[in-house]
Amino acid sequence: ILALQLMMPGGTRKAEAATAQHQEVVDKVRADVEAKTGKTYSTFTAVKTATQTVAGINYFVDVDVGGEHLHLRIYQALDQSVTLAGVLEGKSADEEVQYFAPNLESVQDSK
Repeated sequence: ILALQLMMPGGTRKAEAATAQHQEVVDKVRADVEAKTGKTYSTFTAVKTATQTVAGINYFVDVDVGGEHLHLRIYQALDQSVTLAGVLEGKSADEEVQYFAPNLESVQDSK
């Protein structure tokens, strides 16, 4: 039953250590994040990622931006285009990254 819950479309998987693939997705929305927050980050490292399978993938990513953490919601469509759907600022390294509702107007980066 647990395996079914982890793979069920619509369910969010528990956060795990970020991979190189997750970092690539995060890198694609970096400029959008910096525009949204009005800040430039010298560090932009994906730490942990939770995923949700929909008609594509929602990534919920804990990003270390150098002394502060952001939680990002990124949607990757089936055609591999990437859209920044949400940013939560003021997070800490010990806060669990998890599902949160989109909180941005459509900001798209189709790299």
